[in-house]
Formats: sequence, C-alpha cells, structure tokens
Amino acid sequence: MFSRAKLLKDLNHYLNSLNIVYYLLVGIPLILFSMVYLQYESESGFQDTTQIRWLSHGLIIVLTAGCLVLASVWYRKEIRKLNNTAPSSDKLIFFFRKSSIKYLLLCLGNLFPVAGLYLTGEQLFAALYAIALVVFSFSRPTIIRIFRDLKMSKSEQDTIIHSQNLHES
Repeated sequence: MFSRAKLLKDLNHYLNSLNIVYYLLVGIPLILFSMVYLQYESESGFQDTTQIRWLSHGLIIVLTAGCLVLASVWYRKEIRKLNNTAPSSDKLIFFFRKSSIKYLLLCLGNLFPVAGLYLTGEQLFAALYAIALVVFSFSRPTIIRIFRDLKMSKSEQDTIIHSQNLHES
C-alpha cells in the first residue's frame, strides 16, 4: 500500500501516510460503536450493568486491557531494538512499520468493548470503549513522538525537517 519511495518522499507525505493508518484504525471501531450506539438509543437506550457476569464481562475487559497493554509493551520492546547508527530513512521505515502494528493492536483493543456493547447493550461497555479510545488517542503520530521514539539527534531532526527527499537522509 505504501511503497518506500512514496513514503519517504518528504516529511509531510510521511506524516500524512502515518496519519492515514492511524485514523483508519481509530475510525473502524468508532464507526461500529456509533452504529451500535444509535441502534440501542433508537430502541430503549443502554441497560444498566446490574450484575457482572465474570465469563463474558471479565473476558471482554481482560481482552481490551490486554490488547492496550500489549500494544504499548510490544512497541517499546521493538523500538529498543532499533539500531541508532542506521540511516534516518531506515529509522523512519522502522517507525512506520512498528507504529502500524501498534495501531492495529490498539484497534483490536477498541473492538472488544464495541462487541460487548453490541451483544449486551450495557453501558459498562460504552464506558470501556471511551477509556480504550482515550488510550488509543495518546498514540497519535506526531513529529515530536517520531523524533523522541527514534532517539534522533538534533542534526538528524534538522535534516529530516528540511529535506525534500527523505531517501537522502
């Protein structure tokens, strides 16, 4: 979908490509949540969670939390593997790939509460989705995050910011 040449055209193109992946994976659960929310609101509204059924409720909560934690832990572990002497273009490709997988795990973590809401109509899952969405939003790609996570020097940062072609950096 994203070729290396197109991805590394310039910093704006790189960020736009990364944002496409991010917003696509945020948007899928958001659209599904909106559909389920509107369905229940048009019928009878959400139900109160009066009794926690540990198998169904607990499983969805654990899977949601597990995906969110796994995304963070896995991503940090992968970023530590980065060779700091690699060219900036290789670092940017590395970041794009690892971030995309992190966003996919966060998306999965956002889908579990939506599934729980669809199956039960309980407001517990609406709240759980809101929490998962906030956690996902903290991972939004920014230039500062890219430079910080890749541990880029000031000179590397300046080169990337002013470069017309990131292949050369």
